[in-house]
Amino acid sequence: MNELDIALEHSNGANEEAHQTVKKHQRSIKDLQNVLEQEQLQRDKAREGLIQAERRSHAVANELEEAKTQLEHADRQRRCAEQELSDVVEQLADSTLQNQALQSSRRKLDSEMQTLHADLEDMIGESRIAEDRAKKAMIDAARLAD
Repeated sequence: MNELDIALEHSNGANEEAHQTVKKHQRSIKDLQNVLEQEQLQRDKAREGLIQAERRSHAVANELEEAKTQLEHADRQRRCAEQELSDVVEQLADSTLQNQALQSSRRKLDSEMQTLHADLEDMIGESRIAEDRAKKAMIDAARLAD
């Protein structure tokens, strides 16, 4: 019986040790399950963060495309404005040349008018002198005729 008691004690000790090992493994499994749940929560949060980041990325990409479109539109408008400016500058140059030509013609015509006025004054003066001579000649002719 001694042997049986010793065997029973060894069995009980091994059984107790096995229970402790099972409890230890159960605690370890429970801890690992908690860790797994936390990691799954973190993974889900990370997925949500990824989805939100992708949405923001798409929104930013759309804004970028819209900005590029607006930039292209503004560039076309700038080129049109530059062309219009060039046309206006060319028209201004043409108008300036025409204005200068007209001013030159006016000065020339004013000078010719002054010359014509002076010639007219001379002719009027000569005409008066001729009239006075004609009157004197008529008077002299009338006297001679008497």
